[in-house]
Amino acid sequence: MCGGDLTKEAGGAALGWPATCPNFENGTCTNVIGSDDCTGIADCLACIGEAAVKQAIQLYFGALEPADPKTHKALNKCQQSIGREAAAFLATKSKVLAKCWEARLKGLHANDCTPPAAGDGKTLPAIMRAASKRDTEICRACGGKDKKCGGGDDFAPGDIGFIDPCTAVTLPSGGGTCGAPVGDLGALSTCVGCVTEFKVDCVDRAAVPEFVPVPPECNQ
Repeated sequence: MCGGDLTKEAGGAALGWPATCPNFENGTCTNVIGSDDCTGIADCLACIGEAAVKQAIQLYFGALEPADPKTHKALNKCQQSIGREAAAFLATKSKVLAKCWEARLKGLHANDCTPPAAGDGKTLPAIMRAASKRDTEICRACGGKDKKCGGGDDFAPGDIGFIDPCTAVTLPSGGGTCGAPVGDLGALSTCVGCVTEFKVDCVDRAAVPEFVPVPPECNQ
């Protein structure tokens, strides 16, 4: 446990960590990483993780139009689906990446786990399946009678209550920017997926500085 027996505890430098927390989107995660204990590492990861989750939840729910579950049942169901499926994807991708890095620590491979890198051969397919489920379920709940994005009876982003344009963050490793117009349900789903990918990738990279540096895109 961090902060316990300091005579046997590995500090930040020994674990490949910088002297200070690498921060996230110019926030307040800049605490000192001690050289003789791991308390600073735990504080850093907690700060970055909390900031990422708060920002993601704000995207999913922050601008939603009021929708009574009794009088606006379909719209309310759609709004719930956006947040639920995006949060589920965030959790799944985080777990998949952590499992990949754990395998690297065990010497089972020597690759960067964050897509589009090679990973362990299992990581990218698992993430793609989770992303497909996220998009399918959002379209099913918000896509009208055909339960698909792109139909004439889709809920419009304005009816749902969603930002436009999408948050202009840039995915690490040349993944492009999320800051596109959100003019229809398909664009909304793409925005949710893109920004969630950004949050997960940056939090993931911050946890393994001994293997890969934190991308500059995570702290613009």
